[in-house]
Amino acid sequence: MPLLRERAITGQHHFGASLEVYAHHGLLRAIADRAGVRVPPLGRIADAPPLPARLYHDQWIVECPDCHDAQFVWPETPQYLCAYCFNARLGGRWRRVAILKEPARGEIEAIVGHRLFPHQRNWVPGETADDLRAENVDHGVSLPPTREEGE
Repeated sequence: MPLLRERAITGQHHFGASLEVYAHHGLLRAIADRAGVRVPPLGRIADAPPLPARLYHDQWIVECPDCHDAQFVWPETPQYLCAYCFNARLGGRWRRVAILKEPARGEIEAIVGHRLFPHQRNWVPGETADDLRAENVDHGVSLPPTREEGE
């Protein structure tokens, strides 16, 4: 069975723009302007543990630990500024985001990409590719080959 889509959705895919453009010239800038908040430069990062990215309904997201808003992740620029609270607890600085690197991210996306509905395409840190394959088997979803089989 072929993949039902090319890749999971990231901020780049959803907004059609880099994080820099989204933050300083796009939607985040517009939200900040309405809230009377200034979006800091991307390099202004808080000294805080990285937030874990997860795959939720076929979208790479990160959740704010303070207000629990969730937003897209830009894997190419794994930083996060909450569009609701603007990371106020951290002085309005960006937070780092921990997201899987390739090829692991692509493998996870391929496994869940065989699931029929987007709301079934989920992954959380700590789940392995084998865990996801087992879920696919349990639900009658065809399995993509493992990396070793596909090489």
